[in-house]
Amino acid sequence: MVNQLIEDKGQWTLLCLAAENGHEMVVKLLLDTGKVNLHREELQTALWLAERKGYKAIVIIKGNTDIVLTATVLISQLEGTAPITEVAECTLVFDSFREFVRVNQAYLNIMIGKAGILSRTPLAGPPVASTFKEMEKVYDTISITLINLCGSRATGLTSEANSLGNTLDLAVKQYEGLSA
Repeated sequence: MVNQLIEDKGQWTLLCLAAENGHEMVVKLLLDTGKVNLHREELQTALWLAERKGYKAIVIIKGNTDIVLTATVLISQLEGTAPITEVAECTLVFDSFREFVRVNQAYLNIMIGKAGILSRTPLAGPPVASTFKEMEKVYDTISITLINLCGSRATGLTSEANSLGNTLDLAVKQYEGLSA
C-alpha cells in the first residue's frame, strides 16, 4: 500500500505526494510503517520535493527517523553481550556514551532553537515531536543496556542518560507547542 502508485498522478507514490504537498503527518505515518525503502530514489525524490517547497518538517522527520533506525541496529548488535567486568573497558564504554550524549544534545539544542522556523507551518510540530519521542525510546534502551553491561560505571551512565532524556523532553515540548 505504501508504495502503491496513484493512477491520476502518474508514477507518484503516496510518499512523494505527501511530501510535495507538505503533509507532515502522512509522511510520518508512511515512514512509521517501516515499508518505505529508505535508500530508494523514491525517498530522495520525496525529500527533494519537500525541501524545494520549503517543508522543513518533512526533512527533519526523515533525519530523525534515520537516527532511530541506526540506534535500533545498535540495540540489536548489543543483544546477548555478556557483562563487561574490566574497569578499563567500562571506562571506554562510558567515555563513548558521554560523547554520544554530547553530540545528540548539540543536535537537539539546535533543533530546539530552530523550532520557530516551523511555527508558521500548521500542524508541523506534533509529527516532529513524535520522532523525538521515538528517539527517546531507543536511547533509553541503549542506556539501560549499557548500564547493565557496565555495572562499574552505572552511576555515570545513568547520569548521562538522564541528561540526554531531559534534553529530549525539552525538544518534545518545544515541538508539541507548535500545534496551536
